[in-house]
Amino acid sequence: MKVLLLNGSTRKNGCTYLALSEVAKTLNAEGVETEIIQMGGGPVRDCIGCNGCAGKGQCVFGPAPELVEQDKEGLQTMRNLGRNMAWLLKCIQAGTQRGVTPPAAETDHWTNFNR
Repeated sequence: MKVLLLNGSTRKNGCTYLALSEVAKTLNAEGVETEIIQMGGGPVRDCIGCNGCAGKGQCVFGPAPELVEQDKEGLQTMRNLGRNMAWLLKCIQAGTQRGVTPPAAETDHWTNFNR
């Protein structure tokens, strides 16, 4: 089992990388292989357009990697996310091994806003 983590930040070893690394460490500790791929600098950009920086003069996700390392609650959240993801992946794997099939998506209706 392997989880691919995509770093969309243009800063290769910045805040997003540190957050993804925390998730990866937790997944690895749970026996799940991980790989972090740097995507930033190409068509995927680091800003999500939340406008949280408006009036503050800096990104709400932190201006520097050092601040991420000091954000104990944020790192705890990343570790909890990693543990929850590992649990879910293990449940899916166990269910598949026992013949439990994933739910089928409904496809009867498609929204068309051009009426």
